[in-house]
Amino acid sequence: MNLSVKKKLPLQWVYLLTIFVSISLDSRFSLPYETILRWVMPALLWFITFVESRSIPLVKNGLFWVMTLWFGITCFTSINIPYSVERYISLLLVCGAFYTYYSYLDGKDKLYDAVAILGVLYVVYGVLNFFFIQWGSGSRPTGLTGNANSLGGFGNIAMIFSYYYYRRVRKRKWIFIIAIAMSAVCAWMSASRSVAVCALMILSVILFLSVRGKARFVVLSVGIVLATGLLVLDNDVLLSIPGLQRLAEMGVVSEERSHMWTYGMSLIRQRPVIGWGYGVSTSLNTVVKGLAFHNSYLSSTIEIGVTGIVLLASFILTAVVKGYKLLFKTRNVELFIILAVLTDFMIIFFGESSLLSVGGSEGFLFWGCLMWLLVAIKKNASGSGDRV
Repeated sequence: MNLSVKKKLPLQWVYLLTIFVSISLDSRFSLPYETILRWVMPALLWFITFVESRSIPLVKNGLFWVMTLWFGITCFTSINIPYSVERYISLLLVCGAFYTYYSYLDGKDKLYDAVAILGVLYVVYGVLNFFFIQWGSGSRPTGLTGNANSLGGFGNIAMIFSYYYYRRVRKRKWIFIIAIAMSAVCAWMSASRSVAVCALMILSVILFLSVRGKARFVVLSVGIVLATGLLVLDNDVLLSIPGLQRLAEMGVVSEERSHMWTYGMSLIRQRPVIGWGYGVSTSLNTVVKGLAFHNSYLSSTIEIGVTGIVLLASFILTAVVKGYKLLFKTRNVELFIILAVLTDFMIIFFGESSLLSVGGSEGFLFWGCLMWLLVAIKKNASGSGDRV
């Protein structure tokens, strides 16, 4: 892994600081003027990249342009036009900045290095969250994040990137094994149901990939037998994980969320085609005022209509499927990590409303990773990177 920044030091530092600002948006620590910096840093990344490259590459994906055009239309039919336009510009700014930056990186190895730089802050953040868990407080811990769900979500992300560094470094691999363990604790202690399920999946994949050759299938077989035994004979072991305990007690959908989702469906029926306006769903929640609907796909449909959600789902799924096809062909580890992050988010979004919220840390990272994937597909990334 080459992390040399001699030639592009300023640009790579702007990239790193942009990620840092995005993390602070959903944290208990506050940066001075962070609400301004969340606009300034992507714009600065875009501008400096343009100055160095003298070009602004266009996303070579027809669905992306149809989708973003539709988002723009919903802004001007919105119940709060200024707010919708602001949120829409924020999405375009983040996508444009990351796509331009990733496209500018010369050679596939530089594209891989961008993943290495991206993951550093999320691993550090995941480890720090572990030390700030409010042990024995009687309430769901938040760590350094803004809420318990974010603690779990970033725990999963830190696990994925910790595994990446575990694969890439030659010495002191134990550091990243500890980081994986700490991040897993954060994910489980958050008591988020969707996060807990994803965390188990991530750990299972990490264990499977950490064993080489035919031994992988032995580990897989033993794991299936143990998991089946725990489910059938002793649920107490699995239910010691707070997220799974809440899942068993409250079910997939809690009573409160059931009421919110039922009301959300009624909003969709009132404006099924065009929606209520990009980014406005939280203001429409009268069941629990000021609270998001805790389902990105529902809240997005409320905002951009059935037409918009079909376009959005088509764009994301098409990109991810192409990404997995390229992964099976190249087995590139950076591509695997980005796809793992995106897949984790796509599952967690069933319980969170951050898909279209690039003003928050999770939506910011999701769309940033999606732009990396589009560039990797365009460059048909195989190169000299490590293999999964």
